[in-house]
Amino acid sequence: NVEELFSIIDEPLNDPSFVSTFALFKEISKKYKVSIGGDGADEIFCGYKNFDIYKFFPLLEFKFTKNIINNLQKLSELINNKSRYMNSSYLLSQLYKGAGKSKFLQSYYYLSTFNINEINKMTNSNIQSDSLFNSFNFTKLKKNHSSKYDDLSFVNLQNQFLNFYLPNIIMQKIDRSSMYNSVENRSPYLDAVFSDLSLDAIKI
Repeated sequence: NVEELFSIIDEPLNDPSFVSTFALFKEISKKYKVSIGGDGADEIFCGYKNFDIYKFFPLLEFKFTKNIINNLQKLSELINNKSRYMNSSYLLSQLYKGAGKSKFLQSYYYLSTFNINEINKMTNSNIQSDSLFNSFNFTKLKKNHSSKYDDLSFVNLQNQFLNFYLPNIIMQKIDRSSMYNSVENRSPYLDAVFSDLSLDAIKI
């Protein structure tokens, strides 16, 4: 029931897996009141595809002309429409979305469900892609960066996921889905001692 889903979120949530997560907790609630999840594992142990392709981000930072960027975005739409989720063509189309942007923002564009052309078409507007990030608070991310703000080292990319993606996307999805269905979801990977030890071990 899509209307039921809309009733428990008061802001846009850019994660289509919210639907399946909600359905999962609804089934869990029929027999159990507590569940254990693996949230945080991909962020701590670098399990996302972004960590495999981050070395290509500087190549896309090159100052392309507007026409080249538009053509790359159109190509990403074409590939996306004919590709299965997470196959090589799909991943390539995601990579194109950040063409011409800073290394720091590449990962966010890569995670985007829609590119700026698709967003403008759906909303009948003329949003400039950079303005989408003006309201973001990157202060915490900046403090956690091991070097200058615009550097996208492996550790900095991990900080993006730990300080932005995990709390603002993943945990919102999990918390709202579980609590609405009266299930207490516990995430062992997010235990403070465990996560600190794991992150220290990875740095070593």
